[in-house]
Amino acid sequence: QTVQITLTADSGYMLPEVVTVEGAKYTYNSESGILSLRNPVDNVKISAECRKIQYRTITLNGSENWQFNTSGEPNANGYYNAYLIDSAIVPSAESVVMVATNYGNITCSDERFATSVSFRQDTNRLEVGYFANDPSIYFRFNSDIATSVETFKAWLQKNPVTVYIQLKA
Repeated sequence: QTVQITLTADSGYMLPEVVTVEGAKYTYNSESGILSLRNPVDNVKISAECRKIQYRTITLNGSENWQFNTSGEPNANGYYNAYLIDSAIVPSAESVVMVATNYGNITCSDERFATSVSFRQDTNRLEVGYFANDPSIYFRFNSDIATSVETFKAWLQKNPVTVYIQLKA
């Protein structure tokens, strides 16, 4: 027979990456938390460790060292880009699990930020992304927000952006 158990982590903790089982053959999906036991005996022992979720919060307020479009001109769609590449501010791919901002979630192209991430546009004025290769946080915006590094920094001073980063334990 097969028994299926769904593991859930308490608030503030992650699902276990590894589960060990004595007294049954098993499979475990660390993404869903589903543990399947095959042919269990009377006394099955399940061991797992749920690690505490660690967050880092960054508030970007225009005091950072931003880099603008290489050309300083908008792209073909009339949008500008600003990049923040600063190891003291932006964590490396090896330490990051998930990134979100007060402008919305940033979802990664793979679960460990191995290459880059794409952004979800929550407003028609600002898009936010994260590249793990650099690593860098970038903003794409239209000329209503800024047309130069100076005007972008001035916009950030009035509209600080909070970045929430879930770190690997």
